[in-house]
Amino acid sequence: MRGPIEPTRPRTASRGVLTAAEIEMLLRPDLSDMDDLPETEPEAVPAPKLVQEFTPAPPAQGEAREEAARRISARLSRAMREHCGLAAAFSVKRVSPASLAQAVSARDEPGQAIVCCSGADGDVAAMLVIGAGLAQIMIETACGGPVPNGQPKALSPIDLALVEGLTRPLAPFIGRGLGFAGVETDPLFAASIAAPGVAYEITLSVRAGGADWPARLLVLKPFLAEAPEAEAAPTRGAHASGALTVLMTARVARVEMPISRLTSLRPGVTLLLGVPADQPVELLSGGLDGDVAAEAQIGRKGNRMALRISKRGPALRALNPAIAG
Repeated sequence: MRGPIEPTRPRTASRGVLTAAEIEMLLRPDLSDMDDLPETEPEAVPAPKLVQEFTPAPPAQGEAREEAARRISARLSRAMREHCGLAAAFSVKRVSPASLAQAVSARDEPGQAIVCCSGADGDVAAMLVIGAGLAQIMIETACGGPVPNGQPKALSPIDLALVEGLTRPLAPFIGRGLGFAGVETDPLFAASIAAPGVAYEITLSVRAGGADWPARLLVLKPFLAEAPEAEAAPTRGAHASGALTVLMTARVARVEMPISRLTSLRPGVTLLLGVPADQPVELLSGGLDGDVAAEAQIGRKGNRMALRISKRGPALRALNPAIAG
């Protein structure tokens, strides 16, 4: 950081003194050869209509969710046979919207096991609630014992350790990117660690040991894989033909400095950014945390700042892959 430059003080260079116009040209190259973009006003967006009553989702979305749930139940049947040694046939009875916390705490059954699965961010995004009867069959099958026919009992520490070992491989079969996070028996504690957000409760019936046993799968909407794609497809098609206005942010550099220097800033002080003079400007999609849409050279066109695009970024390539970077 240097002190303010007095207007009368000469600006030295290897060949003499720089004029004000030369300094302006060095700081901001002239980009007057750029083509002007046509200035178009954004199309008027009609005001949304107020919905007086609840409008149910289109049948296609519900069918997509049920199909996704059936895919998960089929994977669970295969996983129970391969990893637990139990021929358990999972079938879907219904799929209904819910929240993880409310759904898991709605029922407290002694002896049930709540298998918790977490996403990449570590939040519990799915829970497989195994009833007491099915949990006892899994334990006895793993130990080589007979199918229990008595009253289900609470899980002992040894039982809980067996259930954890048996259910650990199930998480990837429930949803892509999910990992095993543990087994809980207290529904209130399980509700306290559940991630917020829109979720679905898949009510299951499990045929094992010659009887049908209840089970429930609670999963956040993003992990019900097929449902978001089916719902998003019409939206993409509807927006493709219309003109959209997006927010872009230009980022040159990030500056870190001691507070003592920050408090001494005053008009006329020169602040060195610490980056090369030809450092490209990044155009970000949205705010400062957005994806890079393009890199550009900063300059001027007349009395206005201008950017000349030098490279397309991932955000633009995703919109139109046909145009190379």
